[in-house]
Parts: sequence; C-alpha cells; structure tokens
Amino acid sequence: MENASKALIIGGVILVTLMVIALGVFIFVRASGTVKEQAKQYTVEEIELFNKQFTSYERGSRIYGSEVKGLLQKVQASNAKYSDDRQVEVKYYKNDVEVPEETISNTSLYKVELEYSNKGLVKTINILL
Repeated sequence: MENASKALIIGGVILVTLMVIALGVFIFVRASGTVKEQAKQYTVEEIELFNKQFTSYERGSRIYGSEVKGLLQKVQASNAKYSDDRQVEVKYYKNDVEVPEETISNTSLYKVELEYSNKGLVKTINILL
C-alpha cells in the first residue's frame, strides 16, 4: 500500500512537471511571435529615408517627362531592392480616369501625387497626364 501511494505521488509530480514545461513552451512561442511582429515596424528614420526618394517629385506644379522617367527608374530600382511591403505601384490618370501605362514624353508636363500606406510608406505614385 505504501508503494502504491508513492507511485501515485511520483506520477502526479511527473504530470505537473510536464504541464509546467508545456506552459513554458506555449508562452515562448507566443512571445516570439510578438517579437517578430514588432520587428516589421519601421522607425521614423527608415520611413523618411524610403519616402525621400519619391517625395521630391511631388510638387504643387507639374514636372517634365524627363523627371517622371527618372522617378520611374527609382521606382523600378526600389521594387527590385525590396520584396516586402515597400513595393511601390505606379498608376496613370488622364482626366481623372485611370489609363494603361502611357509613353512619357520628355517635353510634356505631368503632375505627380503620392499615396501612403497605413505604415506611412509611399505605396502608390499617381502620374496625372
């Protein structure tokens, strides 16, 4: 009888130990997910540095096609460099209607407008023809 009670106590201790280990693993997995999520957040400096390459083209006045072509080259380079949520899309509008990609003339004037993601990054560049 004494051996049976000791066996039950040992079994209980093993069960509690396994539950504590399982709880520790569960907490570790949850905490590491939170750390990974926070790692995707960008600092203000990173956002400003990324946006700076595009914001200089957004002016109140129109810019020449040669400048727009320079902007498009920067977008291509940026999209090749980043494969995450820093991809930038270019849209073309004529009379407030989206049109397929147009051939940009160096001597024509265009207006550039930027749209931002909820993280503050440039996500879309609208070129108004």
